[in-house]
Amino acid sequence: MRSLCHCGAKVKKVPCEDCKPKAHGKRKGDYDNQWRVLSERFRAFNPLCADCDHHQRSEPATEVHHIIAIEQTPSRRLDQDNLVALCTACHKARHRRLNLGYDQDDFSV
Repeated sequence: MRSLCHCGAKVKKVPCEDCKPKAHGKRKGDYDNQWRVLSERFRAFNPLCADCDHHQRSEPATEVHHIIAIEQTPSRRLDQDNLVALCTACHKARHRRLNLGYDQDDFSV
């Protein structure tokens, strides 16, 4: 049985693919198995959060952040020189600063 999406499309599951909210601009394929493996290896070699370390704190890195966004340079998606290991709080803080127009190298909290 098909349902009617709010855009008018007849679909099996609402909302349709075109109306689904996009997760922070991430595109399918940006975070695939290659990314998962690289992220795990990168964190294994960089086990502490770089931003916390800058502030003389010691927190484990749980996420990997692209210094230059994938949208700006897709070719550097898997480039280790474009990555930094961060804890969840610092990763969110970097994105908040970026959304406010700050340079992400600004380590002020």
